Amino acid sequence: ARVAGFLRLRPDALDAALTDPDAETRAWSAHALGRLGGPVEPLMIAIGDDAPAVRRHAAAALARLGVDPGPPLEALAADDDAETRAAAMRALGVLKPAGAAALLRAGLGEENPGVRSTAAIALGHLGERAALQAHGRDPHPEVRANVQRALDACDETRDQPNQGSAEG
Repeated sequence: ARVAGFLRLRPDALDAALTDPDAETRAWSAHALGRLGGPVEPLMIAIGDDAPAVRRHAAAALARLGVDPGPPLEALAADDDAETRAAAMRALGVLKPAGAAALLRAGLGEENPGVRSTAAIALGHLGERAALQAHGRDPHPEVRANVQRALDACDETRDQPNQGSAEG
């Protein structure tokens, strides 16, 4: 219900809500802006917010809009918050910026299995078969399952014309 309320707001009102003192309000505002198509500028600021939830939602919104925020997204891949690192991995897999593959390969070495799983899925989007094969024996069953799904995605990507990986 809260998201539905935000979606009824105008983008300029959501833009203003990104400066609200309440982190949950800022996070939902970033989420809604991604759903409504922007504007992008306040999301570029929100990706550096103090609250992890705001950073996560801003990264997801920018990825939804197809906007690569550059170094701020790369910084999120090393964030202190595991959910934020996972959000960065998802965004890297969607946006496929230069250097994404290297950041995602590093994500496969994360301690947190959720981050490793997300990095694996994103590497599948990039067609990074070799990196995935090296992690097929992960000790966590969810990670192993997502590595296999990502390998399957690599096969699908390879079979489609004009698809390739983001080098890095």
